[in-house]
Amino acid sequence: MGYLLDQSFDYIIAAFAQCPDENLSNLSNVTSTYTAISTHLTTQPNSCSYTMALALPMHNLPMDEPAASEVFEYNNQTFYCWKLSETERAHIASMLNMDATDLKLKGNNFLQDRSQCSGCGKHSGMDDFVHNALFAGIHSVEFMKDFLLGKTEQATPYTEHEVTCSRCSTKHDETKSWLAYPPWPRY
Repeated sequence: MGYLLDQSFDYIIAAFAQCPDENLSNLSNVTSTYTAISTHLTTQPNSCSYTMALALPMHNLPMDEPAASEVFEYNNQTFYCWKLSETERAHIASMLNMDATDLKLKGNNFLQDRSQCSGCGKHSGMDDFVHNALFAGIHSVEFMKDFLLGKTEQATPYTEHEVTCSRCSTKHDETKSWLAYPPWPRY
């Protein structure tokens, strides 16, 4: 857990910054943060909506080499459709507590191609975005399920995110972005 906190200190501070517990207001280093958050989660497990910040550790799953992105033009812009590999689909399903066969998403349309993690070699994927959102407490499991299952629409026309590798927590050099349209392909 110490390694996880060392690699993700900023995420954890941000995730717990809005928590009402005053013992979490003066977090100055990884050790005090870990101690304060562990105490808080043990003594008051339901008092803070950001408890997901520690619930999703880095994984060491073997990942399939993803298929090459399908490159296409839409409204005079180039898109890269990142096809989900079966291991990426399984990783997303495990984080969202769902059956992988229920995830009918075929791929995701990005404005940039996948990049390879400089730390472990894993290719960027939608599993990283799901992991990052859950780990940082930005989105709930239910929201991510609804979004990926097409039950809710993207609220903004343009989305851009930094990518942190879900396997080794190395931050990718380049941000990744997508538009609300065209819609992501589904089975």
